[in-house]
Amino acid sequence: MKVATNPIRPFFSLCALVLALTLTSQSNAREGCGLYPEETYEYFWSMGFSACPLKRLGQRPLWRNFAGKDKKVMRFVFTEGHGHFFRYVLIREKFDGTGKIETGGVDYHRDSTDPIPIRRSPLTAQQLTKLNALATQAKIWEFPIEHWDSKDDVFVDCQLLEMEMAADKDYRYSQVTIGCNQPEQLMPFVDEVARLGGLTNANWQIFQ
Repeated sequence: MKVATNPIRPFFSLCALVLALTLTSQSNAREGCGLYPEETYEYFWSMGFSACPLKRLGQRPLWRNFAGKDKKVMRFVFTEGHGHFFRYVLIREKFDGTGKIETGGVDYHRDSTDPIPIRRSPLTAQQLTKLNALATQAKIWEFPIEHWDSKDDVFVDCQLLEMEMAADKDYRYSQVTIGCNQPEQLMPFVDEVARLGGLTNANWQIFQ
């Protein structure tokens, strides 16, 4: 098994971190935050990691409501590997081909939790056509739950990206440790989502 982390970090510290993340994900499921379906938590430790933080910001479970009055809804959550911040990008596509995009998140400090201002803007049909084409090329939504990291790899201290899509009675979930593993097939789509959402891409593929 390969571990993407600082090679001088003591082994027991690594084990403690993995355990902490595992318990956090399981806790999210037990708390009933409900942002992701139960089967999401049956996979590895990071599945459903952002459920409760999203709920505290007023986000709703796409897997229950599906797309509502929209043709399709996509939500992308970038969680920084050390827990310092997370960002979400919510994209709604209307039946006329146009849409809306919303970006929000939280910065975590030692003594405070600071939500960032929510940004909303319209999307043209051309922008959504391009984004959907990139999603098709990446084959993101071909499976109900897809993990883009190798089953033999554990990535620690890396930014996590969780991706959802809800349409008419259809729901998909995917995730990848985007800060360490940047699948060539996936990155054009992720870069476009970040660009539309106004996220910056710093060193080590950290989107903020």
